[in-house]
Amino acid sequence: TEAVIPVEVGEPSRRTEQPLDKEMNDEALREELDLVEEIRTGASLREATLKQKIAARHNTNVIKRDFEIGSLVLRRNAKDSHEGKLAAN
Repeated sequence: TEAVIPVEVGEPSRRTEQPLDKEMNDEALREELDLVEEIRTGASLREATLKQKIAARHNTNVIKRDFEIGSLVLRRNAKDSHEGKLAAN
């Protein structure tokens, strides 16, 4: 039972041998911060369009019913207690 060192630990990678220059890293971070607002705006637009599509699809399947004051509405559809366990739904 020998202990084997994983390749990731034993072999240094190019990224760990040559770290980024601090100025280049700061510049890259600033550029990403500038793009964050654009990415958020695009995501919110995509979310809004998706919600509109979902609402439109839902509304096509929904039957619109108008209720007025005084119209009769079935509140509870109770089973008849005399029919028992095997009654129809």
